[in-house]
Amino acid sequence: MPINKKEKIVYTFLMVVFLVIAMTTYNVVLQEGFSMVGIKNIWLMFPLTFLVAFLIEWFFVAPVAFRIASKLVGKDESEMKKGLVTAFCFVTGMVISMSLYGSILMHGFTLETILAWGRNICFNFIVAFPLQIFIARPFIGTVFRALFPVGTIVDLSKGTQ
Repeated sequence: MPINKKEKIVYTFLMVVFLVIAMTTYNVVLQEGFSMVGIKNIWLMFPLTFLVAFLIEWFFVAPVAFRIASKLVGKDESEMKKGLVTAFCFVTGMVISMSLYGSILMHGFTLETILAWGRNICFNFIVAFPLQIFIARPFIGTVFRALFPVGTIVDLSKGTQ
């Protein structure tokens, strides 16, 4: 896990790239089936979707998720419980936010958007939470530490790692 703000930015970047690719692929395949047109749509949607997801994660979901998770689990709780509760808070915030984004992207601002949003929340959460716990966190954590061993990304503003 990241230990300073610079590491948090890099870790968040990697996590958002991974999850945006995975969840965009899932949603496009769910809506359109697996096809070359679908792959093209995933590729075309990625830059804006990544930007939106990163900004939502960094400025809105992360602060709220950490605040809620810290109230739900004590400092003496197991690392596994802390991780699960934190992941649940993050996934819930991101699924609600990005499901709205996807609904607006697909339907514009219509009554169908609200119906699609509710449906998307359900379909996305059942995939996003296990994806986060069992694949994204272990994979991105391993890649992150392989690329950036502890102490290699220094937070110069504090003069420490």
